This record gives sequence, structure tokens and C-alpha cells, in this order.
Amino acid sequence: MFDDALEHRDGTFGQGCFRCCAGEKIIIFDMTMRKELYERAELIASKFPPQTMVRFRRFIKGMDHIYSTYPGLTRSAFYDASDSSALTEWARLLESSYPLVRGELEAFLQHEERRVHFNKYRYRERSAGEADALEKNEWSQLLFLDRDTFNEEICDYFPETKKLIQCLKPALAPFGQVELLALAPGGAVLPHTDVTNRQITAHLGLIVPEKCGIKVGGKTGSWQEGKVLFFDHMFPHEVWNYSERHRFVLVINFTHPELTLEECKALVELERAAEIFFMSYQPTRWEHVQFTLRSFYLMVARVARWTIPRMFARLNNRYLKWR
Repeated sequence: MFDDALEHRDGTFGQGCFRCCAGEKIIIFDMTMRKELYERAELIASKFPPQTMVRFRRFIKGMDHIYSTYPGLTRSAFYDASDSSALTEWARLLESSYPLVRGELEAFLQHEERRVHFNKYRYRERSAGEADALEKNEWSQLLFLDRDTFNEEICDYFPETKKLIQCLKPALAPFGQVELLALAPGGAVLPHTDVTNRQITAHLGLIVPEKCGIKVGGKTGSWQEGKVLFFDHMFPHEVWNYSERHRFVLVINFTHPELTLEECKALVELERAAEIFFMSYQPTRWEHVQFTLRSFYLMVARVARWTIPRMFARLNNRYLKWR
């Protein structure tokens, strides 16, 4: 279904471009980009039959930023593999490959010198002399695929895993990632959300000790070795590992199966246009002033929301005492 959309991908750009830039520039860009991107999105939509772009046009009319919520997609904290034929097929491919992927992971972990490949954070290289990420109570990452490009240095250790990713690649989210995430004994990741509902995240349990869990949108779940767990990462989610062993899961971000081929092509083209515009965009002085005034207003509003009700409550209490 998504094979043709792959032609529209460009490995040079991806979501990481947004994360690597200063927060002020991102906010100014969000304020400025609506008109620019709306005009670009209208041109993109005109390339496809109008009946296939109904949701896309609703999306761009209400778009605050490139990762705004896409309308008309089913959302659930957790998904069952039987919820759609696509989820069923993805689960079948992943679970049938579990013995091979786990075998490669165990072979990899037997060599202490290879553990330096685990990165503490995304889009950040390990500094010289930095301690082994697996020896800290933190979330660490082994990246296989990033923005449609394989990490060949890692994939050399995981040839069967690379073959699996190649089979799944047509269904992967544009500019998405495939990674192996490790959570150390006693580690936990606090509640957080990701930016888009256009993806469904899959976790394949590889090494899962007891006392591990995940909470998504207030619902608690758990991993099983050799089984796939699907969830919507736009819901607040958190994970923990209260065991005495590391927990390892393979993480894949799939394109939401309810997106049509035409919508996938249009969204890929729009995301590419947004990132090209963002990387070349330089805010003017007036836009910096707007950003400063907006930040000041938000700060005052936040303080007022907290203080004014309390101030009136105190005045009311005093009035009642005087009466």
C-alpha cells in the first residue's frame, strides 16, 4: 500500500531537524509558517483527486504546526493486533522473527566492547570517555534506521534484523526510526508524549524481566517476550523496570493504517517542504519582538490564573468575617 509513497521520501531531512534547533526559532517558525505552509499544502493537495484530499484539507486548515493532530484517525491508548489487517500482518512478521532478533541481541551483548554503541539520547553522539550507558539507570538506544537510512555500523551486527526491517520498510512512518531500547534495572522514564497521531508504535519484547511495565493514557500494560505491543505514542506514556536485569524491546513506528496512499504522499511532501523552509528560515527583529511579547504574555497569564482566584477567595473570606 505504501510502496509508491517511498519515492517521495528524502533521507536528508527528518523530524530530528526540528529537535536539533533552538526552541525560540521553533516557536517563531510555528507562528510564521501557517500562511507559508498553507499555501504550499494547497498546491500539494491540488495534485491529487479532490475526493482523496478531504481529510488532508481539514488538517491544513486547522494546522498549528506540521505535526498537528490529523483528523479522522482512530485513536486508542493500546491497539490489539486484530484491530486491523495491517496490524495483524505486522505482528505476524515481527513475532515470527523474534528468535532471530533475540539471538543477534544476545550475541551482541556478549561482547563488552560493543556496548559503547548504545546512545544515551537521540541525535547525540557519545563523548570521549563517557561511561557505558547500560550501566546507568536510564533509557538507552541502539539505532538501526533513521530517516530512511540504515545505520550500517550497527546493522553489521544484526543482519537478520536488517532483513526484517527491509520487509517492513514500506509500512514504516516517513522519516521514522527503528531502534532497540534498553532500560536499566531500577530505571524509569517519566510520562511524556510524542508529536503526531499519524503513527502507531510497536514494541517487540526481546528480553523482558518481571516487574516491568508501561502506562499509556492512564492504562497499564506489559511486554511479553516474543509478542508485539501496539500503542499510540501521542497519549502520555511512561515505562519502568523495577527488576534486577535490563529490559530490551525493538521499537518500530508504523504509518497509521487508516491513512490512504494519497494522504501518505501528500504528508511526506508537506513535511519535506516544512523542513526545507525551517532550515533556511531566519526570524526578523520584529518576529523576535513578537516572540518576547508572546512569552511575557504567557508568563503573566500563567501567574494570573494562579493568583487571581486566590486573591478573590481571600477578599471574600475577609468580607464574610467583617459581616
